[in-house]
Amino acid sequence: MPINFYLHTPLPDEVNERCAIIQVARQLHKQVAASEQTFSLIANIDPDHASDLGEQPQLDALLLGPKLAAILEFKAYFDPIIGRHLTGKWFAINRKGRQQVHGGSQRNPFLQVKNARRMWQSVLKIPLHAFLLFYPYLHPDSKLPQFGSEHSWLGIQSADEIKTLIFSIRTENVHLDAAQQFQIANTILHCQTWPIEPLLTKFAGYLHVVEPNQSLVRYPIHPYDSFTIGRSKRVNHLIQLNSQRVSSSHAHLFMEGNDLIIEDLNSKNGLFYDNKQLTIPFKLPPNGKVFLGGTESDAPQIWYAPLQKQNSLMPTLPTS
Repeated sequence: MPINFYLHTPLPDEVNERCAIIQVARQLHKQVAASEQTFSLIANIDPDHASDLGEQPQLDALLLGPKLAAILEFKAYFDPIIGRHLTGKWFAINRKGRQQVHGGSQRNPFLQVKNARRMWQSVLKIPLHAFLLFYPYLHPDSKLPQFGSEHSWLGIQSADEIKTLIFSIRTENVHLDAAQQFQIANTILHCQTWPIEPLLTKFAGYLHVVEPNQSLVRYPIHPYDSFTIGRSKRVNHLIQLNSQRVSSSHAHLFMEGNDLIIEDLNSKNGLFYDNKQLTIPFKLPPNGKVFLGGTESDAPQIWYAPLQKQNSLMPTLPTS
């Protein structure tokens, strides 16, 4: 198998982290399926559940390849990220204000992954890259600090860019064949094999989208999918609409178990179901229509049609 999946500790209940690791796993599964090289993805490394790992910080994931070793840190934000300095606070900015981008026990995500890289290199005894992956995307209006040549170990991207990073980045002095990757996962980290292939290939249902004077479009939805709808063509929305009723980034949708949830992203004109505005996350009922930007007939509409037979056998993730 070109990619091996391992799980150190059951995944946290936080839905964004679960969705992020599954998206990365799905991207890697597609990208390296035909490759002759072997990669390994080790999820949720939590030293609190392994006494022999000492006081190392928790890792969302560790990615290993023939010439690559990288820690992965996921951040779920939909707004532009503004970080003026390497050592200062970073913020996500929207029209309602700003929200600090957390970096664990550190002041910002850069300091978080810098510290994690330093500490884990001492355990694994190999050089490490660090990929700071924003999920479901890194907003194109983000303004991050200038990074110099001394920060060549760092990659900051949208989570779906992992498919390009794995072949474009080389970690100096790293040469890991399949046996050496297994040794790190099994002997050093004491991970279990993670049989998640069903999650990567199964469909949960279809999201139907219709705009006035446009043909109906049907999007396949996978378990643990997370994506956005909006009008901006600069943002990496799964679903881009043309209606002026729709905001640049209008709504976030994500799978939670067998349910597809929708939440408003501080849009100007809102979300509506049964003529009522949705102000909190809302579970889409089967084939129940949600209107974007108003309740009038010319407002875009979406509805979700789950695959009922498959839902009864929907694979799940182990969680803490």
